[in-house]
Amino acid sequence: MKKILVVADKSGDKHLALDRALTLLDDQGGSIVVVGFCYLNIDDDLDSGLSEKQLQKLIMQQRQQELEQVVAEKRRGNVKISIRIIWEKNIARWITQHVNEIAYDCVLKSGNRSESWLHTPTDWQLFHECPIPVFVVAGKSWKKKSRVLVALDMASKKPAKQRLNKKLLFEAKALSQVLHAELHIVCALEIPRVLSDLDLVDARKLIKKRRAQIEPRLEALCDEYAIASDHVHIKQGEPHRVVPSTANKIKADVVVAGTASRKGVKKLVGRTAEAILTRLYTDIYVVKP
Repeated sequence: MKKILVVADKSGDKHLALDRALTLLDDQGGSIVVVGFCYLNIDDDLDSGLSEKQLQKLIMQQRQQELEQVVAEKRRGNVKISIRIIWEKNIARWITQHVNEIAYDCVLKSGNRSESWLHTPTDWQLFHECPIPVFVVAGKSWKKKSRVLVALDMASKKPAKQRLNKKLLFEAKALSQVLHAELHIVCALEIPRVLSDLDLVDARKLIKKRRAQIEPRLEALCDEYAIASDHVHIKQGEPHRVVPSTANKIKADVVVAGTASRKGVKKLVGRTAEAILTRLYTDIYVVKP
């Protein structure tokens, strides 16, 4: 990871996104572009004594000065930090266009999560449309011995799913190396509830069969990416329950997850991915196919 686009936190916030980006680049150096977004619906009857352009310029100058102070306080090591102030209402649209024009390794932003927090519309739009990984910070401090958990779909034999698994592992491995973190894998073995409830299948026998099918593929991936066998978690259940519960159990700091790619349904992350993302209370690193 060498170049990160950071969405600046709102005025008065702790600027956790910038902190995370600096941590990611601490050892190797690199560059961070901090983007401060500004926008104000300027009413015609707003009696400020300034024209619309003058007011916009004043707001952008104030944001520039604020971020310059933040950067000066947080700057460290050999990481180069630059600032851009953008007047834009649709943050996700601007980011998506920008990263298509200039190469970055990821987009990093804060999520400000609470027990009742769901991702903002900007988060979901980035998950849908941004062509590079999106890193959303939950706000918790990373532990000294951090853990990265990657969620894989090993049950599917579709080539697209297997390619996504490879991409997820590549990204998760790179992230774990940067953070000097343990890398863990989680796989959910799901049986349709209706089949189990109607006793149409022997659930225990089917789980055993599916586990036997995926274990050789997982062993091969673990050998390829140098992952310890005791860092592989195969659990029975629905992915949107298995992944968050495993993240909580191993005290993961970051969960790496993939989104679905559906032709003609551009506005969907994928029901499974969306259900997982809404239940995670860790940092999230979202990768598209």
